Amino acid sequence: MRTIAIINQKGGCGKTTTSINLAACMARLGQKTLLVDMDPQGHCGVGLAVPEDQIERTIYDALIEPGDGKPAKLSETVWQIASDFDLAPSNLKLAGFEQVFAGRDGREDRLATALDTVRSTYNWVILDCPPSVGLLTFNALRGLR
Repeated sequence: MRTIAIINQKGGCGKTTTSINLAACMARLGQKTLLVDMDPQGHCGVGLAVPEDQIERTIYDALIEPGDGKPAKLSETVWQIASDFDLAPSNLKLAGFEQVFAGRDGREDRLATALDTVRSTYNWVILDCPPSVGLLTFNALRGLR
């Protein structure tokens, strides 16, 4: 499984558009692709017409531990968008990730651990990152194994 993180500190520069289109192109080529929305704004879901009110589990649920709430396997958060194209959506809950994990050991490896569980399922993982350099972006960088 190859992983690509789309990162830029500036907002509005096309990270989400690039992520969605790259994932769609890889899927169109027959490559099983997972798009992971690491931005609390959740615009990957919006851009792919996923009804926000129907999203029950998000990438946040795949990153937390049992003491933080009800964790989910990454595969339990995924929406099938098209043939060979899946989305792990996000929402505003993800904004609390940095506070929840502040000072904890292994906080920068939460995404890599979640991605390890789907390594044999996907050829490509595309990570759409937030417009900041914080714990979510560091998780994306650590997920580039």
